[in-house]
Amino acid sequence: MRVGFLTYAIIVANLGTVAFAAHQVGMNIMTISFSFGDGLSAAAVALIGQSLGEKGRISEIYGSVCQRFGLTCALCLSPIYLIFGRNIFSWFSSDGQILAYGAMIMTIMTFVVFLQISQVIYSGCLRGAGDTRYTAFVSLISVAIIRPLSGYLLCYPMGLGLLGAWLGLLFDQFMRFVMTAVRFVHGHWMHIHI
Repeated sequence: MRVGFLTYAIIVANLGTVAFAAHQVGMNIMTISFSFGDGLSAAAVALIGQSLGEKGRISEIYGSVCQRFGLTCALCLSPIYLIFGRNIFSWFSSDGQILAYGAMIMTIMTFVVFLQISQVIYSGCLRGAGDTRYTAFVSLISVAIIRPLSGYLLCYPMGLGLLGAWLGLLFDQFMRFVMTAVRFVHGHWMHIHI
C-alpha cells in the first residue's frame, strides 16, 4: 500500500509545485473525513467481533448502525466542503492558483467523503468478523494499482492534470466502496470461523 501511496504522490508531484501543494492541503483535509470513518470502523470491529457468537443477526445490525452514523457524518461534512472549500484552503495559502485548485479538490471531496467513510466502515465490519484477507486484498489492489493507474491515465494521457489525479482518487474510493459493500451485503463474513 505504501508503494501505491508513494507512486500516486510522485504522479501528482510531477505536475509542479503549486499543484502538489494544493494536493497536499487537500489530502490533509481529507484526513478529517477519514477520522470519522476510522473511528466508526473501530467501533464496528469491536461490536461485530463480540456479537458474531450470539444468535440472530445483531452483528449485521451493528454494521448498519455504524453505516448510518457514517452517512450522518458525511452529510454534515459534504456541504461544508462544497460551500466553504475555497475558504478552508485559504487558511493554508493565499496563492490564487492554489485556491482555484482547492475549490476543485473540495468539490470532488464532497463525493469522496461519502465513499471514503462508508468503505472504511465496511472494511471494519469485515475485519471484525475475521475477513481480514479480503480487506487486505481490497486495500492492496485499490491503493497499489487502481489509484495510481487511474490517476496517471486521467492526469497525463487524458490531460486532466490535478483534476485527473483527484478523479483517480475518487475512482479508487468508489472501487473500495463497491468491493467492501458487496462483500458485506452478501453476508459471507457472518459464517467465518476464527
